[in-house]
Amino acid sequence: MFKTVMELRKEMMKAKVSDKAKASILNMLLAEVLKIAKEDKNREANDADVKAGIKRMIKVSEQSVALNVPGAKEELEYLSTLVPKMKTKEELLLILAPMLKTHGKT
Repeated sequence: MFKTVMELRKEMMKAKVSDKAKASILNMLLAEVLKIAKEDKNREANDADVKAGIKRMIKVSEQSVALNVPGAKEELEYLSTLVPKMKTKEELLLILAPMLKTHGKT
């Protein structure tokens, strides 16, 4: 995931050379990030705006997929790679099991 606006810009520039579809998605994402900052007291975009922009675009892409908009599924798949994957209950239990045993809670 992009942590900063600068990382987003750099990745977009790289994608313009190699992957036009990805570059287009990143360009839309950057526009969304800048829009969020502008709507909030016309300030500079920050890292929180990047996260918010990704979330907004994922929501719109999910709606577009539901409406069978061409290219929406691919857009959603790419945007989904930009957010950390949540761990399942089983994965969390595996991580926490040693601590739970140490503290007597099983």
